Amino acid sequence: MSKYEIHRWDLIMTGNSTFKRPVIYIKPDIDFLEFARLNNFSIVAVVEGTGLQYDGNQVPATVNKGANFSDTNGYYVISLDSNSYGYPKDGMLGTVSFLGLVKAPVSDDVNVSNGQQSVSNKGESFPNKGESHNPVVDMNKKNFIVFLVLVVLMVLLYKLAETLCE
Repeated sequence: MSKYEIHRWDLIMTGNSTFKRPVIYIKPDIDFLEFARLNNFSIVAVVEGTGLQYDGNQVPATVNKGANFSDTNGYYVISLDSNSYGYPKDGMLGTVSFLGLVKAPVSDDVNVSNGQQSVSNKGESFPNKGESHNPVVDMNKKNFIVFLVLVVLMVLLYKLAETLCE
């Protein structure tokens, strides 16, 4: 996964809420911007190096298109769907990576076989050209399938109970 340096932390309240939500500021690259767009600006962030409870946890997040300051300083605002644990101390702003955002390495080995290219880097696998792989989207599909299976089971249990009660 690609890591982005966190340049700033803030706590915000939205609407009528008294719930403070953490936001981070990063300088995105083209890969991040395309990834965010393809995921409808809903992503999963993994923060590291802050010394706070965020570190190492997968946190749903939103890229705030309307609140970005890319025209003035290049920062993009990422709202973390998390409780606030305060600000990082001692200048430890940390880094953030995003599940599913994988950039092909520039200087690693490239294996070509049968006309298809696959790139590997530190155990991560990258899809062949023309394939798409996004764990966030894949997880949504899996969740939907599990939901459908549960609904079918509930209907079957209802029918069984109805039959037994007759």
